Amino acid sequence: MTEAEQYYDSLASIYDKATEAPGSWNPPDVIYESIRDHIHSYSSILDIGVGTGLSIDKIYKAGIYKEIYGVDISAKMLDVCKGKYPNTKLTHISRAPCKGTVFQWVRIPPGNVRSSR
Repeated sequence: MTEAEQYYDSLASIYDKATEAPGSWNPPDVIYESIRDHIHSYSSILDIGVGTGLSIDKIYKAGIYKEIYGVDISAKMLDVCKGKYPNTKLTHISRAPCKGTVFQWVRIPPGNVRSSR
């Protein structure tokens, strides 16, 4: 296990709470506002560095996607994410995810969003 994996595994249980303070990192609003008019029910979204899923929260709740895939270095972060967003397809970065899937949107930390169009 790498130092990065250990670090993020150690944060998994407190990450959401630690980032909810006013003025802290708030990607759900920023990401959702930047892509909501461009994603559709047929959109497949890949979130690289999905962590606990904060960045997909509003998209997931709005249901405006076909599939959401998430990749992360931390197995514990992925466990938290799966508990909150059970319909996401999550995998550890060490595994080859989503073979053969074409994505309309890809989120690359820290909150950058790219369209494949």
